[in-house]
Amino acid sequence: MKILIIDDELLIRRSLASLAKHKGHTVQTAGDSNQAIKKWLSSRPDLVFLDFLIPKINGLSVLKQVGKKNEKVVLISARPFSSIKENNSNYTEIDLFISKPFDNIIEVFDRAEALYPAYETVTLP
Repeated sequence: MKILIIDDELLIRRSLASLAKHKGHTVQTAGDSNQAIKKWLSSRPDLVFLDFLIPKINGLSVLKQVGKKNEKVVLISARPFSSIKENNSNYTEIDLFISKPFDNIIEVFDRAEALYPAYETVTLP
């Protein structure tokens, strides 16, 4: 699976990326909205971890500019989801919301990964 991790916190980017790579996924990261838009459009990931509060414009504005296709989007934020919903009409494009700070990064990743059905494996004769 192709995964894009967008977060201005280096530790979160590195932790999620390390875990995703360990599980065999292809990973890209971005620390601000400009990088995020460029990488999202060029790679069209399957799964996006999207921090709400990133430099330049917020995560949902990035999502609006990119235009969601088939990817799953996991919004992560220290802000309450109710506060985000009040001011952003495109919150409905979010597949999962996870509140910061995380207690268990593995559980966060597993919840996001569960948005996708298991890939079918092909057994050759």
